[in-house]
Amino acid sequence: MLIKRTQILFDKQLWNTLVDLAKEKKTSVGELVRTAVRKEYLHKTAHLKDIVEDIRKFRDTHGEKSGKGEDSTSIVRKMRDERYGQKHLRRLSNH
Repeated sequence: MLIKRTQILFDKQLWNTLVDLAKEKKTSVGELVRTAVRKEYLHKTAHLKDIVEDIRKFRDTHGEKSGKGEDSTSIVRKMRDERYGQKHLRRLSNH
């Protein structure tokens, strides 16, 4: 159920494009705008929430909350060491 109303000003070219698209899709300009807002902003917000949750889980496993007290730099170094061994450090120090 729609409960809020807003007013948006469009230039003539954009308005005509939206009207043509709405006719093509058999919907209203308002519904086109609502769909675009959902795709552009709500999807990204939900995605960011997933990212934040992943970070929290990672910290619980590898960070301060697990009692290890490691900062992000030491965690990244440890991950690189586990993945590449000490080779990457020697390679970088040669340059």
